[in-house]
Amino acid sequence: MTGYQNFLKNCLNNQIAVMTASKKNMEPLRISLVSDKNSWINNFIPNYISSINKTHHSINWLFNVDNLKDGDLCFFIGFHEIVNVENLKKHKRNFVVHESDLPYGKGWSPLTWQIIENKSEIRISLIDVAEKVDSGNIIFQDVMTFQGHELIEELRAIQAKHTFILIDKVLGHENPFIIKGRKQKGKETFYRRRFPADSQLDVGKSIKAQFNLLRTVDDKRYPAYFCLNNHKYKIKIEKINK
Repeated sequence: MTGYQNFLKNCLNNQIAVMTASKKNMEPLRISLVSDKNSWINNFIPNYISSINKTHHSINWLFNVDNLKDGDLCFFIGFHEIVNVENLKKHKRNFVVHESDLPYGKGWSPLTWQIIENKSEIRISLIDVAEKVDSGNIIFQDVMTFQGHELIEELRAIQAKHTFILIDKVLGHENPFIIKGRKQKGKETFYRRRFPADSQLDVGKSIKAQFNLLRTVDDKRYPAYFCLNNHKYKIKIEKINK
């Protein structure tokens, strides 16, 4: 067993031994949310923080894990760095949210790739942080349902909604320090990182055949484009509501 695994085991044992009070007797939680500085989910976090503050819990939102302060629960959402043991020790328990039915779909941009695969129901998982990325015990899961017309901003809004639903399940537990997860079972699969080149359209295919790709493009970071007659053209997709 590695030092990291020993650390995670000792943390859980200490939580079970010490944190035995019922929810009504527990002090307000010190919560941290960590996201990438340029993550799209940052647009949704302020409203969520406002809702948390109404429950008397305190919440610290940051982009740099080295700035983490001691707390109770830490949630990594839209965050892609590996967090070292010293920073994980600052909280009694650490969670990460991943948009797939783990162990299927580990890796990068799982929601995007599954939409491109024409999936309309996609599981989202809240798991313990583990030594191996995306391999922690599954604590809670939810299902995101899509109608097939949503563009990227709508897809993200649905993902954010279900992300916070999962976090709320932890915070609503009578003792979030001792929630037991289940080990991931089955064959693991991985998605690769998405690049701007993945937004290229095939001029030989119809719009309908490529609509799921169009739904996932980001007009600023990785816009849709096609190449024709030795020239490259960018396409912007926008829904026109009647």
